[in-house]
Amino acid sequence: GHPVTGVDRSAEAIAAVADVGRAVQADIENGPWPFTGERFDAVVVAAFGDPGLPGLREALPCPVTGLTEAALASACLLGGRFSIVAISQRIKAWYRETVQHYGLESRLASIRALDEPLADIGNVQGNQGEALVALAGRCVAEDGADVIVLAGAPLAGLARTLASRLPVPTVDGVSSAV
Repeated sequence: GHPVTGVDRSAEAIAAVADVGRAVQADIENGPWPFTGERFDAVVVAAFGDPGLPGLREALPCPVTGLTEAALASACLLGGRFSIVAISQRIKAWYRETVQHYGLESRLASIRALDEPLADIGNVQGNQGEALVALAGRCVAEDGADVIVLAGAPLAGLARTLASRLPVPTVDGVSSAV
């Protein structure tokens, strides 16, 4: 490996990544840049919708990609139509707008999301894994999805777990971006 630095304004999000590298709690959207003088080989925006991506690309001298951009590009390489499986009903409209922003609405089969509020976002895969599998299965059976996109950093790595349980490829943004 490569050294990893994670940054988020949420203490919970930082705690979830602290075991894989350096974790910095900072609000890079509204606060000062916490890495003045530091250099990075690449930057991944690990928030679905890729907030701040254009500005970071303009400001930083290294490659910058977003997990949504990477996941949607991967999905388009793997199949004709994709569905998004998300952890919250509340942001389905925003996911649709994000797909439209990337010009891929004609390839979107559906967006499905968990109905229950999350008790622990850091353990969503453990607590909601079976519900996520069921949603992905419905995307294939009812919506005609050729590929499943798992939305958001909390679902990172789940695509590998689902690979043997679904008849279509499954991608997550973090794995696609890295």
